Amino acid sequence: MSFPKKNTVWVVVHITLITFFVLSICFFTLSYTVIKSFVDTLASDNNLESFTLSVYLPLRLSILGIGLLSFITLLFSSFYPKKRQALLEDATLSVKALPSRLKDDAKLFWGAVKVYFLQKSDLIFLLVLMLIGTFLRISITNRPISHDEGYTFVNFIYPGLKTLTTDYHLPNNHILYSIFAYFSIRFFGNSPWAFRFPALLAGIFLISVSYFAARQYFNRLAGLLLAGIVATFPVFLLYSSSARGYAQFALLSTLLWFFASILLEKKNLFLWLLFIFSAAAGFYTIPIMLYPYTAIMVWLFFSWFFDEHSNEYTKGKFLKYLFFSGLFVVMLVIMLYLPVFIKTGFGTVFNSDTVQQAQEVSFELFQDSLLNRTRRSWEEWHQGGMPVATTISLIGLLVTLGLHRKSTAKRSNYFFFSLLIIVLLTMLQQAVGWTRIWFFFAPVYFAFAAAGIVFLLNFLKLKEKVIQGLIISFTLISLGYSLAWLNSTSPAVQELRGKVSAIEMAAQYLGENATEKDAIVSSIHDFPSLQYYTFYYGIPLSQTYPANNIFTSVYVILTSPDDDVEEALHSGTRDRVSLVSAKLVYSQDELRVYKIPIVIFYDE
Repeated sequence: MSFPKKNTVWVVVHITLITFFVLSICFFTLSYTVIKSFVDTLASDNNLESFTLSVYLPLRLSILGIGLLSFITLLFSSFYPKKRQALLEDATLSVKALPSRLKDDAKLFWGAVKVYFLQKSDLIFLLVLMLIGTFLRISITNRPISHDEGYTFVNFIYPGLKTLTTDYHLPNNHILYSIFAYFSIRFFGNSPWAFRFPALLAGIFLISVSYFAARQYFNRLAGLLLAGIVATFPVFLLYSSSARGYAQFALLSTLLWFFASILLEKKNLFLWLLFIFSAAAGFYTIPIMLYPYTAIMVWLFFSWFFDEHSNEYTKGKFLKYLFFSGLFVVMLVIMLYLPVFIKTGFGTVFNSDTVQQAQEVSFELFQDSLLNRTRRSWEEWHQGGMPVATTISLIGLLVTLGLHRKSTAKRSNYFFFSLLIIVLLTMLQQAVGWTRIWFFFAPVYFAFAAAGIVFLLNFLKLKEKVIQGLIISFTLISLGYSLAWLNSTSPAVQELRGKVSAIEMAAQYLGENATEKDAIVSSIHDFPSLQYYTFYYGIPLSQTYPANNIFTSVYVILTSPDDDVEEALHSGTRDRVSLVSAKLVYSQDELRVYKIPIVIFYDE
């Protein structure tokens, strides 16, 4: 095959590179006012409102980087034509061979995964666990809609795909989850279980993916024990029944760990693509994918440093794959979030007001917050399970950390690097975040704990079948404790089982009694849930925004003894009603619904 040394194509390429460089310099040197006036001409109304100063400033540096890269590429192409031609030939051959290589590597990857299912006992155990996990999770998918779930539905999913893929004014919008939830609701109808269906699926698949990850990193017995934990522990049930992206985030993080473990042993382009797409999907779910992704990349780097990669890679080749995989992830994430950057800017994604508000004012307070949140996360992971599980998991973790090289063939400790990256990133932000943020790390924690327990059982010279029997027994006991927890008489657990919440009872009542002339409000902590349930029971969302003249009365819903009618009223409504005429029209336990006439109307 011959390639032309120089032709019209290269002239076009050079002109394009020069154009990029010149335009980037112009964009960097010209003021925002000048750039804004030009950009506005591209809009139909001569005013592109989304192009704000907060969009312009970070875009300015990015475009300068593209311009400098174009200039460097132009210099290389001009001064080293032979190397340029050689690179082109290699690239052309690689592109032509790509389809067949991907096909072959996909077969190799599937062949490697099929090995896990050669033992029918493992396959049967895993399928039974997934059935048990499905049953446990379905039992709480109709629990009351929470504040965050209601806010996500009303502000992102209900307005449609355009809004949920461009609006990020609050990090409630876990975009990829919101997309799945949008289509689930469109297909199955607007009910709590349909809203939570993507989380349910993620929680169920997490059982099998956890098995794969632990088996690949440690051994099959550790994988079986971890799968039993993920299937039955209450914390995994809770996140699998919440219409938020955390279960999906944990699934993608664990999948990434599994892929990375295989990539160290096998050179497989198809698997590298899966690794890249899983990472990008994690970022598109929640930007805090930065924690597990950085940990995995650092772990892979040190595995490369200690020569733990397969002989199928040369030293330089593995580093090349690692570098370009990271580059492609960054490019994909930028492309996915581009609509958000254009509409709401960069800061809403990477440095939101929520993160800034969580930042501690001093390092001492940060330390206290870090210790407190770590303790609360650890307690959350063990809540509702057998009391002894807390001690067992801690012992197992310490054994694995202390005897890591005897528990696995890996020299680099993934748990250590994960913990190191989490601590470093939180220190840089000086903001710890809520316990739900760290849920993605629960499978890693329990994987290392399971490996330690299996190591101790092997140390006692127990036969493999005996250890398998102990794993099954542990899983059954854990299932018993989870069922006991689910059938507890505590109000919180009863609501998990689908007991109608106070705010839903109010919405049911209003669905039968409110007219189009009645506005509806509640205390601020109940308001997103109220909006979801009023819409669910056929009341237009517009009736929860009472600041106009079409309403003649307002219903005020209070669900706590501490709630006050006047405080629940919106500022635009409080001065228009007759509080002395407030009438209690419905009550149930702590629920109170008042109806108040509106007596003052705005001048139209």
